[in-house]
Amino acid sequence: MPIRINKGGEIPVHEQIRQQVIFGIATGEYPLGYKMPSRPQLARKLLIAPNTVGAAYAELAEQRWLVRLRGRKYEVMYPKTALPDPATEDIETLMLRLLRAARAQGIPSSDLVSDVQKLAEAEPPDHFLIVEPEPGIGKVLKYEVQKLTGQRVESHSIQQLWDQPSLLRDAALLVPAYLADLLDFVPTRQRAETTLLVYSPFSHYVEMVKNLPQPSAVGMLSVSGPGLRTMTGVVAEAIGKRHRLVPFLLERKERKPVIRKLEIKDLPPDVDIRVIGLRGGETKNAMLSVPPSPGWASHLPEATEEDFRAMDVLFTESITHNFVQHPRKVMYRLLSDKSIKEIQNVRLRGGEPSVPASREDGRTRLSPAGAP
Repeated sequence: MPIRINKGGEIPVHEQIRQQVIFGIATGEYPLGYKMPSRPQLARKLLIAPNTVGAAYAELAEQRWLVRLRGRKYEVMYPKTALPDPATEDIETLMLRLLRAARAQGIPSSDLVSDVQKLAEAEPPDHFLIVEPEPGIGKVLKYEVQKLTGQRVESHSIQQLWDQPSLLRDAALLVPAYLADLLDFVPTRQRAETTLLVYSPFSHYVEMVKNLPQPSAVGMLSVSGPGLRTMTGVVAEAIGKRHRLVPFLLERKERKPVIRKLEIKDLPPDVDIRVIGLRGGETKNAMLSVPPSPGWASHLPEATEEDFRAMDVLFTESITHNFVQHPRKVMYRLLSDKSIKEIQNVRLRGGEPSVPASREDGRTRLSPAGAP
């Protein structure tokens, strides 16, 4: 995903760079160990000052998305240890490594065989548990997994799982890949069977905005304020000076869904999830961005039918797609095709692997949305 910027927009250039790098990591386009362009290289490409690139990279390093190497180079640092891909791992090699480890630790082969047999006969988990980056994204992931599998799905933050380890019991973990190295407190077997999630790329939709034939109002409807903040950085260059971006937030008010119209300045800060996820005294007293409290947007006006009619294009999430009628409504599914296939292969207690979702235009289409 090449980094592209809008120099004349509402979002500072260094913030656009930061948001696009984070989204590229979340979609797997910038994998573990990916070396970012140097400050001078990216500055020359974007025709901006190297210090602007440096500010973005320094903030990403402080938030544990990148690590600084010698010579002012930066690379993607999550996760510390990537889990092997079960579809490609060589079984004979794994068994030989297991035997060598058992011998080195003085474990008889007979005991090893017995232990493997017990693991194979152990009861599978009975529900999915999503480790959420923040509550809004957790809602979207939970919704998509429920629609995909028809199974019970829970969603909890890393902090909740630290405080209540019992929430992990009998759960098959679904974890955004950029949080995988923050789960040292999870039991070893459960961590080894975790399904890592990557998000769908958004480049197709960015091009859609860039190719709009005339100046347009582009709406985005989401249940996540921080998610909206990230996406404004992703589409900033496509919006440019030609189009106008309007965020809409779907929330609950007295158990009823309410949609609020926002300005870019109204959006909350990102959640410093990778910093918050590093447990211990290092972060205990740090000044960190935290998820906005429920009702943070309650002072903002409710959106009207006229507001939505004024949108030439309206991007929605899977969970918000059917809350608004609009002739040019485009749904973005958060889960990538790769993650969907891996979730479908997870076997829960008393059930078979999930039934595939239907396909439409090469992208997965989920069932009609329910309330968030």
